[in-house]
Amino acid sequence: MDCINATLEELDNDEFKKFQRFVRDAAFLDGQEPIGKALLQNKDRMDTADVILQTYPDNVDQIMVNVLGKVGRKDLQKQYQNKVQSKDAAASVPGEFPAATSKGRDPKVDFVNKHKRSLIQRVSNVEPILDLLTEEGIMNNEDYSNVRAEKNNQGKIRELFILLDNRGNRAKRVFYKGLEENESCLIEDLNEQS
Repeated sequence: MDCINATLEELDNDEFKKFQRFVRDAAFLDGQEPIGKALLQNKDRMDTADVILQTYPDNVDQIMVNVLGKVGRKDLQKQYQNKVQSKDAAASVPGEFPAATSKGRDPKVDFVNKHKRSLIQRVSNVEPILDLLTEEGIMNNEDYSNVRAEKNNQGKIRELFILLDNRGNRAKRVFYKGLEENESCLIEDLNEQS
């Protein structure tokens, strides 16, 4: 989210309007659903970044690179590509799951999907995970409030899974990161049961 927002801040007002127009162009998006005009109307750069991230959670980086090229900002396109590459390199730390296997499967996403029922029952440190999801741009304030409104941890995680399923694999990877930071014993236990 920070990378997207910082990049949009570099666009002048005319470039930003072009950027929004290209994001709404179905032909340009190559098979992706375009963002409706109403969703971007009167949105500032931060809100636009949030809409793009929520609409294209699995390929937001490719969308950003393509649209920056169309806007004519090759310099920002190159900077964004470099940030993404360095972020991906940092993500593949020895001893952790790789970002994806050769078959295109993501072990972190597979873990979250496989253990959904157990996670709903057993996650107890919900708030720090919600905070991380918000910081990473997966959840907005309304999502955060809706999940926190649930009466118990099971209800919160159940509500959170609805959101994660709608936001895609990146959201599940961030959720897994939250589990690593706050529920490492639970991860070990579930892995041992597998």
